[in-house]
Amino acid sequence: FDAAADAAGDLGMRVYLSPAYRSGGMVLESPDKIVPVFDEERGFQGLRDAIAYIERQNGRHGDLVRGMLAPDRVETCTLDLLKRTDAAARDLDCRFRLHMAQGTMEVDTVRALHGSTAPVWLAKAGLLSERMIAPHATNATDEDLALYTDNGVSIVHCPLVSGRSGGALNSFSKCRARGINIAMGTDTAPPDMLMNLLVGLITGRMSDGAPDRVRCADLFDAATLGGAKALGR
Repeated sequence: FDAAADAAGDLGMRVYLSPAYRSGGMVLESPDKIVPVFDEERGFQGLRDAIAYIERQNGRHGDLVRGMLAPDRVETCTLDLLKRTDAAARDLDCRFRLHMAQGTMEVDTVRALHGSTAPVWLAKAGLLSERMIAPHATNATDEDLALYTDNGVSIVHCPLVSGRSGGALNSFSKCRARGINIAMGTDTAPPDMLMNLLVGLITGRMSDGAPDRVRCADLFDAATLGGAKALGR
């Protein structure tokens, strides 16, 4: 990640970086059984490493390099790790990214662990705020989306990777109408933003069952202004 920061400086590219971390992982125990296994201290060490990276790199190359905390998927993070992440984001004045509401495995795992969807679980702990950037929201319920609206959470829409697994945001226009800030992401290879804008336009219109509720300009705004707002620019 230090090399990535130096490369960004050489290229004149604005980046938000830090190494990702998590408390656990999903382990396949049998063909029909995937379970989370946790090592919380490893997650805490990952957070410490990320904080040290941001303190070392933030503002370098004429402020092209800034930090953003990156805990991994919500089902692989403990509540204590996310509380510490939120506190660190406050102290560092940065945002943090947490993949959430993105698939049935995650939804089922979080319900088994915590008795609710991930956004509801985190809202009860006071962890939803404008500091949180939350890909992908393809499995978000109406209650989840209302919590995003009320707490200023930004969605990162990654339509290509979601579409490959049969998922789609429901829907781009509905989330905008709720007042949710939407940024655009890739989260897959190829990391092609123009392809994601096209797929996002198509899947958005399919979700709406109409051609006139989402425009090319709306996707373009998400990729530029929406991303800037999510990052606090």
